[in-house]
Amino acid sequence: MKTEIVSIPEDSYPASQMLEEANSFKIVDQSGAQEAVDRLRLNREMQAKVRAGYDESIARAHELHSSLIAARDKYLKPLQEAERLYKNRVAAWHADQEAARREEENRLRIEMEAAAKRDRENEIRELQAAGRKADVKALKAQPVDVPQVVLPAVKAPDGVSVGKTWDYQITNENQVPREFCSPDPKKIKAKVAALKGDTKIPGVRVFEKLGVSMRGMILLVVPLSMLAL
Repeated sequence: MKTEIVSIPEDSYPASQMLEEANSFKIVDQSGAQEAVDRLRLNREMQAKVRAGYDESIARAHELHSSLIAARDKYLKPLQEAERLYKNRVAAWHADQEAARREEENRLRIEMEAAAKRDRENEIRELQAAGRKADVKALKAQPVDVPQVVLPAVKAPDGVSVGKTWDYQITNENQVPREFCSPDPKKIKAKVAALKGDTKIPGVRVFEKLGVSMRGMILLVVPLSMLAL
């Protein structure tokens, strides 16, 4: 599908000039307000020209873009899911091996502690048999020396690395502190639209705005507090 884009020369469409004029435009009387409306009408006509030049091409390009994504995802999504499953399997295997390694370290540590205590008790009995009470007392005051047990870390398969990250799961929304919560703009807007000036929401200021419409389309919306600027 060939997509053609119709360009509108800047000299025939002085968009930047119109924006500059709008920025500097002031209304001081009725004629000024009418001039603003006339400029709005011209602005709308120029917007229509821009849309006529681009919107159809954009729609065709969007349709092509969507169809290409769908065609790509038909093959890509299963591969991505397979990737996820393989990664999860490797991570689960690695976690199991790490757990087994820690369990073996603990087992060896317990065995070595027991052996060290037996050696200490045998040594104490020998000293007691020899009548060396001072040495017995001194030996009992010393901690039993147990060598530290550290088994080699589990090696990840070639081609991948296994790292640790932290994640979270919300178990009770009502207990989450306020600092980790965000107001819902859609719910607030719906509440204000329904109750208007009677809306009472702590921490929210409700105010009225004036909208200027032309042919059913809202072109400008301004808070009342800004009308005097």
